[in-house]
Amino acid sequence: MPLRLALFAAFLLLAGPLLAGSAQAQINPFKGRNGAPRLADSDVALLDQSAQKLLVDPAPSPGATEIWQNDATGAGGTVAYLGPSNRTVQGTKYACRRLKYVVTLKDRPTPRSLRAAWCHLPDGTWKLN
Repeated sequence: MPLRLALFAAFLLLAGPLLAGSAQAQINPFKGRNGAPRLADSDVALLDQSAQKLLVDPAPSPGATEIWQNDATGAGGTVAYLGPSNRTVQGTKYACRRLKYVVTLKDRPTPRSLRAAWCHLPDGTWKLN
């Protein structure tokens, strides 16, 4: 599952009734009701780039944080590495990383946050767990 799609899936599963969406450009974890503010595709691309940096770093320090800001939309936020974790799925143990996402939208001053675990698969990809 591509990182971008998996990230959206995490937001959709964990952020409750505020969220709605479908695949890639149509998925928007901050799509509000009745025209409320939401993340633009360009915001999601920046969020994804920030998360990727923490996932490809061979040994990030807990607390390492990537900051993103989209001047075109006024949205911004952070992605922080919380630390390692391990998951066992069907007898196979995976090394995982816990990330915390914080997003602030231009017309919604209260930040929204989400914690998610990404597990490193044998083929080198990262999967949301």
